[in-house]
Amino acid sequence: MTTERDALLAAICANPEDDTPRLVFADWLDEHNSPAWAELIRVECELARLADDGSAAEAIFRFLSGADQGAITTVEWPKVDLEIARRVELTLRATRLRGKAKSQMACVRPKQCGVKWTDSTDRGFPSRVTLEDPEHLIKALPALLKTNPRLSIIGLLNHRVGPELAVQLVEAGLLRWAKEVVLSHDTNVMSAFSSSSDAKDVRMLTQNGGGQEIVRRWLAVSANWNGLQDVALNDSEALDHDSAAEFLRAKHLHKLTRLIMHGRDWNQHTISELNNFTALRELSIRYCGLGDDAAIALANMPGLANLRSLSLHNNRITGRGATALLTSPHLANLGFLDLENNPVRGLDAKALAAAPPGGLRGVGFHACRLTIKDVAGLAAAPRLANLMYLDLDHNNLADSAVSGLVKGLGDRAPAILYLMGNRFGAKAAEVLAQWPAATGIQRLHLYGNPLDIAAARSLAGSPHFTNLKYISTSGVPIAGKNILKKRFGDRVRL
Repeated sequence: MTTERDALLAAICANPEDDTPRLVFADWLDEHNSPAWAELIRVECELARLADDGSAAEAIFRFLSGADQGAITTVEWPKVDLEIARRVELTLRATRLRGKAKSQMACVRPKQCGVKWTDSTDRGFPSRVTLEDPEHLIKALPALLKTNPRLSIIGLLNHRVGPELAVQLVEAGLLRWAKEVVLSHDTNVMSAFSSSSDAKDVRMLTQNGGGQEIVRRWLAVSANWNGLQDVALNDSEALDHDSAAEFLRAKHLHKLTRLIMHGRDWNQHTISELNNFTALRELSIRYCGLGDDAAIALANMPGLANLRSLSLHNNRITGRGATALLTSPHLANLGFLDLENNPVRGLDAKALAAAPPGGLRGVGFHACRLTIKDVAGLAAAPRLANLMYLDLDHNNLADSAVSGLVKGLGDRAPAILYLMGNRFGAKAAEVLAQWPAATGIQRLHLYGNPLDIAAARSLAGSPHFTNLKYISTSGVPIAGKNILKKRFGDRVRL
């Protein structure tokens, strides 16, 4: 006999990308003594809507959620950005509700069904399972499809799935249940998945643990993957030029909103097809050997106008290519740019100054060999006028770089400022301490700089560090540590 709850769950499973059935179910839960689960659904539905709004705030929030959790929990976001503040508030509320709702969700977390349930949730329902017993899952899938909307299935890479079992998983409905699949080098799995029309229902595919070439090839040749929105090819087994170009030419993949790839020996011709990825919001191309010509080609692609986050870690981009990216009219709405471990020195300060303002809220120049002149040019650039996150770590910069930074930024201090691993001493500390805009800094990272007692006195005596929630230093003499502890208490990390 079908109960009211069964009917509501069936409606959710039949329309997994529509919030309305979930919100109707939340109202029903309120009426049946499950308020925590009801509230979790509402909170996470709002989070999902925000995650899909294509804003610079979402780009920064996604980055910080993965790379700087301390910033999520310690920064007083309402003073920095109301859009991010709302995301943080909802995320923390969802974390609290998840524990309270777990027992109420027992009806959609059956035991002994071939998977291990994780504690993660998405729009109020389990969002990730680990595959433990493929054969048992095949038997359980008909029932699971009636109670659980699509989710992420991980652990396929931990099982040697033969061709017959792979086909059986597909026929039982695995791909109709999977919003995301996380896999690796299993040819049988990729062959069975790619041959099924159900692959169109998969929205995310993540490859870990080897086999990037196998996954890449099947994605490129099978149009059954035309529903994909998010592809992450994370393996260090780098794709060469020809393999990457074939992947990027696959028209059924041009609707992607997020793409992560690793490669080797790429150039501007390798990435030329990216201009057709007009829905792309997040792009990460790392360890690919991209140089200035490739960076300039990216900057000149009008098709990337919707891009909000661009990561080009560990390539070969110098000041010429970085200047093109930072002044591109097509990337004016980019919210986050990360150029870590590129030899960026030699930026064109005049071109940076001439570019109109844009949406950049965070930039990463970690280990980019920047010069003092580069820092001054960046700080004065209109495109960087609204930064909330700035990373200048490990550039071997001297004290005068801080003077150029402060002069260029003027009254616009970022809430999160990374200055670690440089050569900043007492003079740099004094300049920071006397900067009126430092009232806007909430996290200041100075670890790995040769700070002495004089530096400690300047930092501790500043009238402008009134909103500082965290400060890191190292190598400070004991007397200096005591001075910092007295002023900042538990907010300082020595």
